[in-house]
Amino acid sequence: MLFIAELLKGLINFLIYAVLARVILSLVIQFMMQRGGSVHPVVMLLNTVVGQITDPILNPIRRILPSTGMLDFSPLVAIIVLQVVEIVVLNIF
Repeated sequence: MLFIAELLKGLINFLIYAVLARVILSLVIQFMMQRGGSVHPVVMLLNTVVGQITDPILNPIRRILPSTGMLDFSPLVAIIVLQVVEIVVLNIF
């Protein structure tokens, strides 16, 4: 049981870090494009990989949340939900 709890905790922490990485990468890409420069292909590849990891979590939240224009609150909600799930999992095991 302890192994399963630690595995789930590690997976949830990985997803939290992936969501944070997605936010940071999107800010970096927007900053680079606003300056008139091109975005390095490695940064775009990282953004694609992190996007594939986080889209299954963020897209349902985006459908539920009302539109707020340029601000996307789905990463914040996802991190809060993941932390609540982590607390529940740790209390069960």
